[in-house]
Amino acid sequence: MQIEGPEPRVNDAWRALVVGCFMMLKGDSMNYSAGNAYERLYQAECGDSTRALALFGHTKAAARMIPPLLDYTRDGLKFHNAGFKLQTLSHYYWLTRDAAFINSVHDEWTREVNRVVEGREKESGLFPREQYCGDIATPVYSLHSNGASWRGLRDFAAVLEDMGEQQEAARLRKVAGDFRQAILAATEKSERNDIQPPFIPVALSGEEQPYETLTASKMESYWNLIAPYMLGSGMFGLGSARERAIIDYLQERGGVCMGMIRFHQHSGLFANEDALDDLYGLRYTIKLLQLDEVDRALVSFYGKLAQGMTHDTFIGAEGTGLRPLDEFGRPMYLPPNSTAGAFFLWTLRYLLVQDWDLDDDGKPETLRLCFATPKRWLSDGKTIRVEHAPTAFGPISLVIRSRLSRGEVIANVDLPARNSPQQVLLRIRVPDGWRVISAKAGRRRLTVDERGTVDISVLRGKERLRFQVKGA
Repeated sequence: MQIEGPEPRVNDAWRALVVGCFMMLKGDSMNYSAGNAYERLYQAECGDSTRALALFGHTKAAARMIPPLLDYTRDGLKFHNAGFKLQTLSHYYWLTRDAAFINSVHDEWTREVNRVVEGREKESGLFPREQYCGDIATPVYSLHSNGASWRGLRDFAAVLEDMGEQQEAARLRKVAGDFRQAILAATEKSERNDIQPPFIPVALSGEEQPYETLTASKMESYWNLIAPYMLGSGMFGLGSARERAIIDYLQERGGVCMGMIRFHQHSGLFANEDALDDLYGLRYTIKLLQLDEVDRALVSFYGKLAQGMTHDTFIGAEGTGLRPLDEFGRPMYLPPNSTAGAFFLWTLRYLLVQDWDLDDDGKPETLRLCFATPKRWLSDGKTIRVEHAPTAFGPISLVIRSRLSRGEVIANVDLPARNSPQQVLLRIRVPDGWRVISAKAGRRRLTVDERGTVDISVLRGKERLRFQVKGA
């Protein structure tokens, strides 16, 4: 994929980050870092880095990186790992429809599917205790691990169904449905609705109490890191009260700064504890985009660009200090970091191209284009160009040219032909003081909403659209 927008710094950043991810490869292993203690695999994090490269069109390279992730193991986190292995495989499949690759790793994914299906306790329907997270060895009944594995199982069932494995897909869908009900029942018993916002714990069964300020202790900071994973699992349903509760808790209890997750390890390990985490907010930002909360998602995008990378060289770390230590500047924890780069790559891609499963069945059906671009990207004379972007429906390309001085914006789109989405939406986000008043594709008139969005589901192949715009 190639992206060319009107901000040179953004163009430079994504190119540098793609190169940086490849430079952290060790053989076919997409490592977390290089030249330090993080020169190794971590399942969720390195899966996100691999998926970032797939989102940017490097799908053949990503296929080589997936087997080391499938072979990865870590004591105390086997269910967490199983869920993300299946999620990564599913995401790769929808971008490529590469059934041959899925079949080539049959034994590996069968092992993880069996781990999820057979690993749950009969009485509760949930997994037995697992570590709170990698850095917190306390064993808990983890809402996060259960949610991640439910998501992996549900999504992979949809993959098998698409591949024609109807019987196994139906079996796994049934298991996933029962699993989800057990998760929701356990959440209902453990959540705290007597405070505002309501508190959704990671540790179930009343073992985790609400936190007043999300960086006041080590445990509060780690809830802050894990909460976006609970959002990303989708286990509560898009736009549900529980998703809103997690988002509000992060935003109202000091968990977010510049659109990124705040973190204070309380260990002395990081020289400047007044810091931000630079990668674990990925699913928080993606959830904002799914919910079409564009302004907050753009805060994350520009917050990451301003705070979470080195100036002009675009190297990220696991964490960065908010204040300088000395004349040399702010501290960064163990750079370079591939997943810190993936945060920005994912966000940029989903500002421009969104292929969502909005009907909650594990199979993407909706394509949304340019739904969250910064409004100034369509100032008069500016151009947005995306070429060969992989999606769940096939590659897509588009060029949008702003001609505000002539009262129009022109969009040329080359829609995916491999699979047909149920719905395709295109949005033209013009600068403040301007609005889109009409749209046409050839002679076909299109209805425009108040945000400049048109439904182009009926269009096929290459199309030219003209949007009439008007200043205030």
